[in-house]
Amino acid sequence: MLAVVLLCHACTSEHGEHANENYDGYSIPDLEKRLATVDAELESLARLSYRGGVGNVGYRSQPHPTKDNTEWIRVDFEQSQTIDQVVLVPSIWRDTKLGFRADGFPKKFNIIAGGKNEPEGKVVASYGEDEPIDIFRVAPLVIDCGGVKADWIKLEAIELTARAWDGRFILQLFEFMAFDGEKNVALRQQVTTSTPYRYEGGGRDKSFVVDGFVPYIMDASHGQQSLAFLSEPGIGEQPHLDLDLGESVPLSRIHLHAIDISDTVPQVTTNDYALPGRIRVLGANQSDFSDAAPLVDFQVKSIYHAGPVFMWNLPESPCRYIRLVAVDPFVRENGANSGTQIGFSEIEIFSKDKNVALGKKVSASFKQVSPERSIDALTDGWNLYGDILPIRQWMNELAHRYALEEERPVVVAELRVRYDKQKNLLKLITWIAAVLAVGIIITILVMRIIRMRQIALIRERLAADLHDELGADIHTIGLL
Repeated sequence: MLAVVLLCHACTSEHGEHANENYDGYSIPDLEKRLATVDAELESLARLSYRGGVGNVGYRSQPHPTKDNTEWIRVDFEQSQTIDQVVLVPSIWRDTKLGFRADGFPKKFNIIAGGKNEPEGKVVASYGEDEPIDIFRVAPLVIDCGGVKADWIKLEAIELTARAWDGRFILQLFEFMAFDGEKNVALRQQVTTSTPYRYEGGGRDKSFVVDGFVPYIMDASHGQQSLAFLSEPGIGEQPHLDLDLGESVPLSRIHLHAIDISDTVPQVTTNDYALPGRIRVLGANQSDFSDAAPLVDFQVKSIYHAGPVFMWNLPESPCRYIRLVAVDPFVRENGANSGTQIGFSEIEIFSKDKNVALGKKVSASFKQVSPERSIDALTDGWNLYGDILPIRQWMNELAHRYALEEERPVVVAELRVRYDKQKNLLKLITWIAAVLAVGIIITILVMRIIRMRQIALIRERLAADLHDELGADIHTIGLL
């Protein structure tokens, strides 16, 4: 009876206490399956790889002595837009003890959207009360908005967090994205803020929060490695690249991926290496560009206006031929090996959400092309790390990876607790089995002794009965 009680108590303990209540309903096989699923998903997701060198870091508000101050960032669209997802990219700080962490990410905030005649707007998402926020997250935060129609959208921070270096409370954000499908409708739109940063104009400016640059390198987990195209020095004053799309299609976006920067620590090249100081993109339907129309005219004013992926949204206009002109080409200064130079990792031309430049041939106005860095690399769909991903997919994969990397140690810890309890239960069952075995042996021995005693008593009784009968027979004989 004692053994049964002990066994029941052990089983109750195994299912009654767990390291994490979120996994109360999970058995050990369920947890093992979940861990395998997490590991498999992590293998398929883009990696959190951080940029190096010099670049802008988005927007920072004025500092406050307390957390209970409201700061906001508002993006106004040129025309009404449908928004189904907002992505907030945190500014990242290098902590000397804990490594990379977000800095100035709000603890409580609302996402508010409205029309031209709706100055207050309506809250489409709220975080910090029922939906807790990891203020140190280094990955993008993805917020579903359900396809709201709006002329403007605003991040309203109602509880600030302390910045790392002096403990004063701020709102800081690297990038604000608003997606309609695959299109970031917030890209290069007008931005207003509640308070200007005192040192705007350097690496922090409100316009940087919608310039499309993020603190990550596009590092997909799949695809081939491809070296970026890089010309030899000395290619003329205004070199250009031409691309034939094969047919006239309505264009919606252009993504221009900068050349892969040196992967040494520290970098031996700057972030604007081989990047023109001014980029002009023309679209035409005649091969001689006699009917060319300007699509993009962008000036890289400083190192803070350079980044890994340049993105522009276009008013839909049908074009077949694309020309990228380096109006102010990069000048390499390296003694005898000096001169104008140009280099890019990939040119993406989108019609709706399809990259119509993928696999198309690119021609150049110059002959000096490095054999190691082929011009075909401009449209092969790969960068130095693998596949080039759609921007929304990239941000979503980084956010999902971060969530899984946070979940994995919890699952491992819960499994460890379950395994320990299973070992303890096994030990207890072993002891119970030993006690039961000893009890059975003792019971067998006692029963054997009792039976032997019973047999002895029977023998004595039989002997006595035989003795009495023999005596009676002898007595009878004597009488006779």
